[in-house]
Amino acid sequence: MSTPKGPEDIGQLAAEVGRRFGLYHEQVDRLQTERTQENERLRADLGRLEAEIARVNQDNDRLRGVTSCWPPFAILPM
Repeated sequence: MSTPKGPEDIGQLAAEVGRRFGLYHEQVDRLQTERTQENERLRADLGRLEAEIARVNQDNDRLRGVTSCWPPFAILPM
């Protein structure tokens, strides 16, 4: 863009700056919404995985005849 030469040019420049600023904020809002949705999806996945791990641990304990699985391994002397 060339150097503004009068009030009309400055007005057009200000309108373009405002338009781009608005587009920038729309993009930021969209990205924040997408990130929030992805975080919620990941939290839900984590909850499902934790529940599955707990179920598998209970199954393993039952099969081994163990009542507690913490700590998950014993530190044996060498």
